[in-house]
Amino acid sequence: MQFLQVGIKEENQAMPWYNGHLVTMVFMLASVAMVHGIIEASRLENSDSFDANFTAAPGNLISQKLPNLSTFTGCWWMKQTVPVFGVFSHPILSISTLDATNALVFVSLGGSEDNAGVLLEYKTRNSGLIRFNTKDNRWHHVCIAFNTGTREMTAYTDGESLKSAIIQTGPKEMVLEGGCLVVGWRQSSYCTVPVKPSFDQAYTGMLSMLNIWGRLLGAAEVRDVYRGCTGYHGDVFSWDWPAIKGDFHKTNITTPTSACHSQYSSAIFVSYQGEVLHGHTIKAFQAQDVFSCTQACMQDNKCKSINLLRRSNDYICELNSKHVESKGSFVSAQEGEYYYKSKFWNG
Repeated sequence: MQFLQVGIKEENQAMPWYNGHLVTMVFMLASVAMVHGIIEASRLENSDSFDANFTAAPGNLISQKLPNLSTFTGCWWMKQTVPVFGVFSHPILSISTLDATNALVFVSLGGSEDNAGVLLEYKTRNSGLIRFNTKDNRWHHVCIAFNTGTREMTAYTDGESLKSAIIQTGPKEMVLEGGCLVVGWRQSSYCTVPVKPSFDQAYTGMLSMLNIWGRLLGAAEVRDVYRGCTGYHGDVFSWDWPAIKGDFHKTNITTPTSACHSQYSSAIFVSYQGEVLHGHTIKAFQAQDVFSCTQACMQDNKCKSINLLRRSNDYICELNSKHVESKGSFVSAQEGEYYYKSKFWNG
């Protein structure tokens, strides 16, 4: 895939404290054709490029029987709908076995800053909280890997390892035999959901690219899944429409996916010459030009802006986690140094 320049235009706008020249650049993720010098864009769609909307309405779920699982990894994108009163505990997915209803439940938790994220419940016991902001109305990527031989859980959010913990069980207790997966609900009995759910029995929000592998994914593989967005399929459960469309029940989907930046159809990068953002760099690397730097930003869900620093033969590209618009956040740029603020949206 390529992120291609669609247009450049100059405007007489600037930051409140900066009177310099503003350049707006528009990029699109697309296949392209040249027609009389104009680039026309069309999106390439994949069978896994869709999002599922969960509303807690009766029957609004995905269900599928699972093989016996000992070691496995589950990954998904989630965007929680935050209720008016701002506190919630919603099951994202549950796995029941023949001898244990809700043997494993992943819960979207929204409370205080220290009590928000994804909670793992193993046989009704709270076994670990993966902390991140579930109330920011943004997509987040979650991966959780289990090694039942060592009883170790490793959790990742947005491609980064956050937590490793030992689940307090017997050595063979976590093997999930004859499992039934229900996405969007806590189960009332094996493969059954409540007819009249209470507030904490169903998920409200968007889910996308849920995949389960019958093995451990390493840290590098998790980063690849996070950055690649689509094109990765689990061998136990695969987010692939032809394969799982029969498992969807009263669940609305939207396509293409909006779950991650590399699937956004468009982005604007606004250049402010004379200033660069200071103190918010999450990654720095050599880049050939501005286009390769903006491509990297669009592929990283944490990237909000970039600094582009010219060197003798190439550039240093700095990806920033913020696009703060206050005077104190910036330092004066040297010749050939630029700051670009980004805005992503769906086409």
